[in-house]
Amino acid sequence: MIAAISTNRTADDRIKGFTLIEVLIVIVILGILASIVVFAVQDLSTSTAAASCQTDYKTIESAEETYKAQMDAYAGTYLALETPTTGPDGSTVGPWIKEAPSSSYYTIAINSSGDITVATGTHVASLGNANCAYA
Repeated sequence: MIAAISTNRTADDRIKGFTLIEVLIVIVILGILASIVVFAVQDLSTSTAAASCQTDYKTIESAEETYKAQMDAYAGTYLALETPTTGPDGSTVGPWIKEAPSSSYYTIAINSSGDITVATGTHVASLGNANCAYA
């Protein structure tokens, strides 16, 4: 005998799934979490750029002082720090740095009196130490 198939559904036989409200709440929660992650990554990028600036500043400061000790004058340009030359005693000295630092966050400039200036966007600060601050 063939059993009859019932097509009548009762309250207990409802199709299980998510309601529109539940889906919207999940989307809002994911959006909030994504914005938290974006701000956290942005802060890491800024602190990394500041650390890089400080490292580059110290490298240039050290190279300038070493150049002055060997050549009796400050280099004044990155080219002078990158190029080996003949010292006052006739020996070959240098290079003092491999290449000039390059960054999209800051620019480090040097001059012939030994001053090192850091420019960050529209904010320019003449530094006596490696305090690379961002405006």
